[in-house]
Parts: sequence; C-alpha cells; structure tokens
Amino acid sequence: MEMLKGFLFAWVIAFSLATIAVAQNDPSGFINIDCGIPAGSNYTDIITGLPYTSDECYVSGGVDSKISSIYEPNSPQRQFLTVKSFPLGTKNCYTLTPNEGKFGKYLIRASFLYGDYDGNAQLPNFDLYIGGDYWDTVTISNESTVIMKEIIHTPSTDSISVCLVKIDTTTPFISALELRPLNTTIYPTLSKSLKLFVRLNLGSLTNQYIRYVSSILLILQDQIIFIVLHVDYRTR
Repeated sequence: MEMLKGFLFAWVIAFSLATIAVAQNDPSGFINIDCGIPAGSNYTDIITGLPYTSDECYVSGGVDSKISSIYEPNSPQRQFLTVKSFPLGTKNCYTLTPNEGKFGKYLIRASFLYGDYDGNAQLPNFDLYIGGDYWDTVTISNESTVIMKEIIHTPSTDSISVCLVKIDTTTPFISALELRPLNTTIYPTLSKSLKLFVRLNLGSLTNQYIRYVSSILLILQDQIIFIVLHVDYRTR
C-alpha cells in the first residue's frame, strides 16, 4: 500500500510539474490583463509578482468601472477592483496574440467579480466564446463572489479571440483576462480545447486558492496540485 501511495505521489508531482513547467519558468510569455483600469496604466501584482496591464490594446469599446466600495474588502486581488462592461453590441471580443501563435498551447483564464459596479444590483448572465466556439456561460449568483472560467486552447491562427456575448437584458463584463503558455505535449486530444472541470489541491489544510509562485513551493511541502479537465465539444 505504501509503495502504491509513493508511486501515485511521484506520478502526480511529475504530471503537475510537466503541466506548469513552461509557464512557471518563463513568465515572459504570460499575458495579464486587468480589465477596467485606465488606459496606459500597469502595475506589478504584490501576490504573484506578475505585471498587469490595461486592456486598451486588446479590445475596442466598453466602459471602465470600479466595483462598489461595499465589496472592495471582498476582493481577493487588485484585478477584481475594476471591470470592463459592454452595454453596447451583442458580441465584444478581446484579441490575444501570444508569442508562439498557432504553434502553442495555452491556458486562458477569464475572471469576474460583479461587485455591483453599475449600482443596478442586477446580476448578469452571458456567454463566453473562444473564437467562434461556445466556451461557457457566466452566471453571476451574487455581488461578492469571484467566478473564474478556464480553458486550455490550441488556436488555429496566431491570434485568439475571447468574446463576451449578450444573451438577455443584462450587461456582460469582465474583471481580468490571463493567458499562460503550456508545454504542447500535455493533454493530447482531438479537440482544440479542453475546459476546466475541477481543480483539487490534495493535502491543503487551509482551503487557500493557489496562484503563481506558491504552487512550486507547495509541491516541495508535500502538497499535490492536481488538475482534471474534460473536452467540451459543445458549440452554440
């Protein structure tokens, strides 16, 4: 039994390291967008040490707003203090141009904290598309909860479109958009996209969300980060 546990432990660590190796060792390939901060502004996140920039070079249109001060203490990171909303148009898209273009494989994360930024207390509901394919539906259940949507994507062109699509009378918005280059040999699949199904941190005693930098340290402390994804074939 102990041998089996040791084997599984070693396998999961090797799998986890292979998954994050490219991104962890070369953050120069990262794209970190704080949606809603003033055009031309940038900063270094104090938690991850990663640089974030405004979205002016990635999207056209939209309205920059701050979340309500009531919900600022609930914001786990600086990226969730502002949002970009899209009251006009049915479909508004961010265009990402990663260094490796269509020859790369990428983890893309879109994050949302409503925070009653518009003062309407009307919880939004909208779709996400990657390129022309349906990714997921964002359903905001309350003002103070952060929602994150992740997908591993292999593009067919050198640029990647991440689109917010209006599906009812509420307004789509986004807090942050991030891209991480991955090793192209991981997650082999016939589909070009793999949507996150669940992420489990086995061994944690704090239930703390793990970000860049901390993940390597946690592995060294005998905690295992294990990611399980499933293929999303749906289009809409």
